[in-house]
Amino acid sequence: MCKADSESVNHLLLHCKAARALWEVAFSCLGVCWVASDSIKNHLVAWEGLFGRKVRKKFKGGWSLSHVIMWCIWRERNRRAFEGVENPIQHLKDVVFKTLYFWDSGRMCSSTFELFILIDSLYMGC
Repeated sequence: MCKADSESVNHLLLHCKAARALWEVAFSCLGVCWVASDSIKNHLVAWEGLFGRKVRKKFKGGWSLSHVIMWCIWRERNRRAFEGVENPIQHLKDVVFKTLYFWDSGRMCSSTFELFILIDSLYMGC
């Protein structure tokens, strides 16, 4: 996706330029200093552990944001690989916000207003 390294799941979803930009924004809005995990498995374990608890204090269910980011990275990778379309990182961030809004359906945030606060805090981190 980034043309900087050979593609692996860990590189694609955690270490490439686009992935790092999305994770940094997400973690900064949650007030967490983020260091990239060495693998997706360790990343998800950390998210559910320390980060998951922090997210659940602010929002109901921390997994949604992590899944949205991974899904959007995967979709962008497929666009680049199969359609020859390469969107800028800011567009990818916008897609994450929009996907988060449509995926939420009351699970992560208790109200639409709370969801807008989350999205606004993510935009402030951009």
